Amino acid sequence: GSMGAMAGLGAVAGLAAAGVAGQRASKGRTSMQAVGVGINGFGRIGRQVARIAMKDPETDLKLINASYDADYLAYMMKYDTIHGKYDGTVEVDGDSLVIDGQKVALSHTRDPAEIPFGEHGAEYVCESTGVFLTTEK
Repeated sequence: GSMGAMAGLGAVAGLAAAGVAGQRASKGRTSMQAVGVGINGFGRIGRQVARIAMKDPETDLKLINASYDADYLAYMMKYDTIHGKYDGTVEVDGDSLVIDGQKVALSHTRDPAEIPFGEHGAEYVCESTGVFLTTEK
């Protein structure tokens, strides 16, 4: 449910906060196993989480689920109206992105149950489509 999504978002936010301060270790060379992260929705928040996850050695961006094609997602990752140009490389490889030399899988489904997060090793998921927001009183 939405609580699971929020718990996942909280975990990602915690990881992100922990990693923003110190980006000493180079990506993928940590003694600790990096945590796999997936993103559902590539709007303002999804893009920020992607940028943070890529620069944080403790997180490993595995999968982005969004309705756009790879070329447009690459463009959105590279250029952000608020945060400027991405400090790194973004390329398209078939239906995947290669960000800073690391392959990130893409999926394009509207049904959350069909998003292959597990099969790509994403342990935490940032739900940022806005579709599942409800005002519960």
